[in-house]
Amino acid sequence: CTCSPKSLTYFYNFFDEHPDYKPFVQNKNLRSKTVMAINTLNDTNNIIRRLAENGFVVGSGYKEFKEKQVRIANFPMHKIEDMKRMLELI
Repeated sequence: CTCSPKSLTYFYNFFDEHPDYKPFVQNKNLRSKTVMAINTLNDTNNIIRRLAENGFVVGSGYKEFKEKQVRIANFPMHKIEDMKRMLELI
């Protein structure tokens, strides 16, 4: 895996404990290590806009999930400090 295990764990823990936004894949053994799909309760556009205004680019969900999910990449070049800042904005 080319992902950062520290940021992966940090992100999934954050969303597992978040009262509203949850990982799309509930089974921890089946979750992607490189792209996290997060259910957003139809708040996707606001989240994407807020993150973009602060220098972060994330994607929306595919097809029927476009308005209900954000997709966040997890790659080695992402610093944990930046990932924590992103979660503060969410």
